[in-house]
Amino acid sequence: MAGKNRDSYTEQFMSLFSEHRKGFENIAYSYVHDREVAKDMVTDVFVHLWSHREEIDWDVNLKGYVYMGIRSRCISWLRRQQSARKAHDYMARDRKWREESAIAALADDSVSSRLFSSEVISIFRKELDRMPGLTREVFLASRIGDRTYQEIAMTLGIKERRVATEMQKALDILRKGLRDYI
Repeated sequence: MAGKNRDSYTEQFMSLFSEHRKGFENIAYSYVHDREVAKDMVTDVFVHLWSHREEIDWDVNLKGYVYMGIRSRCISWLRRQQSARKAHDYMARDRKWREESAIAALADDSVSSRLFSSEVISIFRKELDRMPGLTREVFLASRIGDRTYQEIAMTLGIKERRVATEMQKALDILRKGLRDYI
């Protein structure tokens, strides 16, 4: 108010501040449940009141003016807290989902075993194709045909000792090719 002198503002302000600050802090605390935040809000409202003292009608209900300022700050603070909590909850759910997915993927033997077995089969076939003819024939007769060394020797017209040697060659070739998987 233009007609009021500076001492009158100061006197009214100091009276309002000293008599009602604690009550306003309790009101703010009842909403925000944090003493420091409540004190800061009340201080902010009083700083705003003082910095705008020339524009404020000091004859109106100043307690109501301060209360409305506190109420507005509490609402804003609570909304920010709610938004932050929602974001935090979302991030926590997302992190939990990622962890559970990673665990499930690692624990899911069917996926890894399919990937693993397709690589192994590919390498096995490649190494089998690179084997000399007799070595491949002996290996397939033994492992796929489920024949004994004696049966293979009789079928191929070679000695059992040669069957054992060819089997050893085949296994060595496969071990080298599959060394990363064995």
